[in-house]
Amino acid sequence: MCHYVGMNIKVLSVSALVAVSGLIACNAGSDNVGTGEQNATSDIDHMFKRPDGKFDVWCSNGTSHSAVTAEEINSNMLCGGPGGTTSSSSSSSGATSSSSSSSGATSSSSSSSGAPVTDCASTFVPPPAAFKAPGAAAPTACSGADIDKLVEAFNGSNGDWKVTADAVTAQNAACATCVFTDEAGTNWGPVVTTEGGTKGRWNNPGCWAVVGGSEACGSTFNNYADCGNKMCSTCTDDPSASACFRKVASNAQQCGQYNVNGACGGQAGAVNNACKNPLNFVVTQCGGADNKAGVKGTATP
Repeated sequence: MCHYVGMNIKVLSVSALVAVSGLIACNAGSDNVGTGEQNATSDIDHMFKRPDGKFDVWCSNGTSHSAVTAEEINSNMLCGGPGGTTSSSSSSSGATSSSSSSSGATSSSSSSSGAPVTDCASTFVPPPAAFKAPGAAAPTACSGADIDKLVEAFNGSNGDWKVTADAVTAQNAACATCVFTDEAGTNWGPVVTTEGGTKGRWNNPGCWAVVGGSEACGSTFNNYADCGNKMCSTCTDDPSASACFRKVASNAQQCGQYNVNGACGGQAGAVNNACKNPLNFVVTQCGGADNKAGVKGTATP
């Protein structure tokens, strides 16, 4: 699965990893997939699937490639790989390789550890996911000390949302009101809580809406991620989950119906970078500053 270099989140749930793995390619050494694929993506910083089925690819050396095929990516033809060059280029090929037959069955493959990659994709395409836009920003609600308290309480309680919210509330109730929002409320802020505040989740789609400049950016990302998570929810290992997400994300009748980059004005890469650390959304929406090392992980919804 994909892990991001430089993320302040040290641990991600399997569902969170699945959500992002289909959208952004992995950096070198971060993916437990087949050896050929790992080599093919080792110098790719990020990439996006276009509506025409091809890909726009950005390399870690600053160059880019437009309208390339999956075959060219997997053949290590990009970003200075032995099959290609480092200069920006466009594909002349019109055909893409496919890992599945017309019946939807995937061909047999193995991970780098030798374990088989199973076809665990569901045939049920979920409807659009629930989404509520963030409310108006309150840039003076929190201070740097309040954000420090949030990080300290979250890390110290191993992601207990009730303990975290109570600690921030005791220090600054206005800050807590901005950060923690109930799922049943009108708007969803940086943290969405459920079951009387005993459970919660970082609102990554809300960050996409704010940084991307539109509700459509956030809701489309939310639909894309939720679709992949649900269609691949029965996958029991990372290589199979990654393969599952790539499969459903490439199908325009499944998760591929959600064009995240288009909804975000072609800036999905920049939005993703800004939203890697959930505290960036907290600070943008509620004020303060992330003075510490960030949060250690994501709590389960």
